Amino acid sequence: MTTRSVRARVASAVAVTALAASALATAGSAASAPALTPAGAPAAAPGAVVPSVPGCRLEASTIESDADLTQQVFDSSDYGKAPYQERLYTAPAQVSAMAGVSAQWDAVYYPSRYLYYRQFAVRTDRLVFGTTHYNTVKQTKAYTEKKFGTGWGSVTKMVDASDRNPELTKSGYLYAVSGRTGNLARYKVSEKTWGSPSVAAAGARSGFGGVTAMTLAYQYRAWDDATAVDALLMTTKKGALYLVTMKRSGAFAPRLTLLRGSTWSFDGLALDNCGPRSWILLATNSSSDVARVYEVFPYRGTSTTINQLGKVPGAWDARFTASYWESDIPVLQP
Repeated sequence: MTTRSVRARVASAVAVTALAASALATAGSAASAPALTPAGAPAAAPGAVVPSVPGCRLEASTIESDADLTQQVFDSSDYGKAPYQERLYTAPAQVSAMAGVSAQWDAVYYPSRYLYYRQFAVRTDRLVFGTTHYNTVKQTKAYTEKKFGTGWGSVTKMVDASDRNPELTKSGYLYAVSGRTGNLARYKVSEKTWGSPSVAAAGARSGFGGVTAMTLAYQYRAWDDATAVDALLMTTKKGALYLVTMKRSGAFAPRLTLLRGSTWSFDGLALDNCGPRSWILLATNSSSDVARVYEVFPYRGTSTTINQLGKVPGAWDARFTASYWESDIPVLQP
């Protein structure tokens, strides 16, 4: 993919900021600058693979075979191209599960000086919350980590639904599947002090032992606790694709909706918004090193329209694949 130099893109971004003034049981050192998506969507070339809404952005986070946590940036003008890759940092050893990465600029300096990458992960039986602090002036990175209790080693899949842009602190839920018990567990995430969230158990349901991949599908009315909903996409060992919806208030009661009964044999998912009524989905299989991009339309059970945009060129050899968000956590518009 053809891109401007990363350093030039960061310089441009800082300048712009200154000018702008602102039934499934079978089923967290020195480096180059981050990849920033251009504000304007380039026109698609003839023959380019594009979604129905031009300029839809898809980004993902991966842990590569060399343990690098990497940002994957797809070309919104042609999803037939391989993504641009930007190393965020070398992930701590022995990561066995990871949630998506959320990125945010600091609110202290003007223009912003620091970019933070924040992520929950499981490492050596512990839940950890890692933050990479990127200094865009000195071009340096530092990693800090908060460790939680042990007993997380059986977790195979995680989704963090606690971001609430434009607020900088987290408040919401973390979802995790245990390969040992087959439970889908929910944990309340609160962050009174930025960088030091708390995590508390908030319910669990059995029957999810066959889940092979999981990502946040959308949040609905996240500002209203009484009516807010978190929704997850899940694939299973049998190749099924499910939408799992959960009210954020009251007892934990996941509701499953079958979208596809077969052929969805993936172990990594990442999703981004694409207009008010569709989403861009990356689905990966680490066994076959294959990744595919889809456009997903409003959810209507097995009648849901899901268009395959294409196979990502080359081998997708990441160990883990999850979502990456800056200010665009997936939402369902009321």
